[in-house]
Amino acid sequence: MTNLLSGHRSCRSAGFSKLIILENIASSVAMGAARYMNPGIEMIVNKSLLASILLSSLVLCTFPSDAAESLQFDCRRAEKDYVENYVLQVVPASKKQPKGKMYLDGRDVDQSDEGGHQEVKSIVIAGPTITMFIEARFDPETIEGVSYPAGTVLTQITLNQVTGQLKKVETIHGGILGANLGEGTKTAEEQCSPSQSN
Repeated sequence: MTNLLSGHRSCRSAGFSKLIILENIASSVAMGAARYMNPGIEMIVNKSLLASILLSSLVLCTFPSDAAESLQFDCRRAEKDYVENYVLQVVPASKKQPKGKMYLDGRDVDQSDEGGHQEVKSIVIAGPTITMFIEARFDPETIEGVSYPAGTVLTQITLNQVTGQLKKVETIHGGILGANLGEGTKTAEEQCSPSQSN
């Protein structure tokens, strides 16, 4: 799936610094360098979409459940001759845990270090559809004499629990990822199924 901090790290890996940004973008960057374990995540900069996500977040905050039910999926990402399997765990918000959480292969998607910050902004479950929104922000940095401005990556992931289709939209703006992967919106699809351990 995606761990932007790890993706960011892959851009810096060959002797660079140590940030862990979103492993999704990492796989694309790592195509010619080092691939990281999480597939990419979809991001989109769309005002109406962001408005609906924020509204959904308010709904979740207003009507949290008593206990969060963890949902776990085995997912597969394929890109040309590269195949990656990973486990996605989604924990919706609840009264005991007011903020939804996501884990990729057991790693918390919410991450921060000296180079950036990545956070799951909302998790909305409506019928069979799970919609997750992630925001990653990167500080300006200089790597091997090359300066990069601050950057952001917005990611939206939609998972249909009936069909298992996972759609990702990610929008990159600025930063080292923009310089290496190109700015703009990228989309991808993956396939998931409920984990047998569920």
